[in-house]
Amino acid sequence: MAAFAGGRALGGLAYGHVRWRASLGTKMLLLGIGMGAVAVAVSQARSLVPFAVGLAILGVFLAPSLVTGYLVGDAIVPERSRTEASTWVNTAVNLGAAMASAVAGVLIDQTTALLPLALVGLLAVLSSTVVPWRRLRHIGG
Repeated sequence: MAAFAGGRALGGLAYGHVRWRASLGTKMLLLGIGMGAVAVAVSQARSLVPFAVGLAILGVFLAPSLVTGYLVGDAIVPERSRTEASTWVNTAVNLGAAMASAVAGVLIDQTTALLPLALVGLLAVLSSTVVPWRRLRHIGG
């Protein structure tokens, strides 16, 4: 958890200090695919050090992904609806985390922690491809 949290902090700080030229849609696509690919790679770790390093790298993608999700929500709705959009993004994140935790718990009881990590990585890559990044490519961020 410490490695994951440290990675999240570093990812958030780095993301906030870089002046990105990519659109929100492109960032969302790349962050989702990156996070998924790292999760799949971490699921193959067979010892503690590579697992911890992998979780730190995975964490680097999380904070920027969340920030980008909120920015997308703000960008695609009228200004008067931004609070509602943020609420929907927050609800989706929390619901997804709760459902993933429940499923991961069942799978971990039956196998190891590595299977759910691989599955969530694959799901992140697949779900990133459905983001309407072409529609969002002209939205700044």
